[in-house]
Amino acid sequence: MSISILDEITRRDAIVGEVASHFLYYKEFRTAEELSALHAAGGDEWGDLLDGAIRAARPLVDEDGTWTHTVIGYDGEQSAIETIDLPLIIEAAATARALRAMQQEGLHTPVRAMGEVSRQYRAALDRANAEVLREVLAAERGLID
Repeated sequence: MSISILDEITRRDAIVGEVASHFLYYKEFRTAEELSALHAAGGDEWGDLLDGAIRAARPLVDEDGTWTHTVIGYDGEQSAIETIDLPLIIEAAATARALRAMQQEGLHTPVRAMGEVSRQYRAALDRANAEVLREVLAAERGLID
């Protein structure tokens, strides 16, 4: 039996990892308090940080930083829209700080594992998009109803 990493890690986890990797690369190691104050102040600095986080998470999120997923609850299946927001950025920043601490101790495996999660999620999206494209092309050619 083969188990994919995608069976164990949610899309949100992968997005947090992408944003954390972005913070790690650009050496953005702000605390929750600093990020909360930056968010409360608004302005260009918060906007730039949010834009960078959204760019880092593409194509896992839409251009506005949102993504849709299915939630199964008592009322059946429903679509939920999530967004890159302050709590997600705080989580990604904490992850980046933890990864930096591990790297400083010579532990590089977690950073490489995050890269693998990113690669697998992007590959899964590519496969799904290719299937949709195949179906559209087949429908245009009259090969399917």
